[in-house]
Amino acid sequence: MEKRIFVVEKIVYETPYIRTFRLVPADGKPFPFKPGQVVNLHVLKEDRSFGEGRPYSLSSSPTEGNFIELTIKMEGNFPTTRVANFKEGDCVGINGPFGLFAFDETAKEIVMVAGGCGVTPFRSFVRYAADKKLPARIVLFYSCKTQEELVSFKEFDAIAAMHSNFSVVPTLTKETPAGWKGETGRLDEEKVRKHVQNLREAIFYLCGPAPMVQALVELLKGMGVEEKNIKREVWGK
Repeated sequence: MEKRIFVVEKIVYETPYIRTFRLVPADGKPFPFKPGQVVNLHVLKEDRSFGEGRPYSLSSSPTEGNFIELTIKMEGNFPTTRVANFKEGDCVGINGPFGLFAFDETAKEIVMVAGGCGVTPFRSFVRYAADKKLPARIVLFYSCKTQEELVSFKEFDAIAAMHSNFSVVPTLTKETPAGWKGETGRLDEEKVRKHVQNLREAIFYLCGPAPMVQALVELLKGMGVEEKNIKREVWGK
């Protein structure tokens, strides 16, 4: 995997605890990647060598331009505490891309299930599918504890309004705000059957904390979904 230096071009404060960092290659050369892939983000040492790093899913699409975006929750141990201090113009180290959690462009129906910041690779998937005008029916189940944590929901909603083959299904597990029109509670068989048209042939992508992903794998297998049609990416390991 290639090691390169990137520059922080822009920082978007998604929520009080979540930020999206737009990074551009310092050398200006292209950085090819596939939707759903991961890079290691490294804090640079004084001599610009790579310090300790941590993997993050790319939340941008390769169709958007010569930059990458990482959407990161500002909590946890090093290097996240250092990432919280990044400023526009700072240089960082990037190692990658890597990972096999890649978008299947040949699938007729794709179902994505995200828990919290597990939505980041699906942000890449959705932008890519919209830009490429892919014909697949795509459903995104997006589960968070509170409405405030639904990163990019307005963007997903806007894409759904323009592309009839894409729908986003938000679900909250810890609150039900006044006027809430989404789902509540954890994803269960009833919700899956309500929103998924072809359960047998759909490709399922799961991303979130390990307990959530494991519970979903068991749920889907119990509903007759084959192992080969279930892809998973676990964060917070």
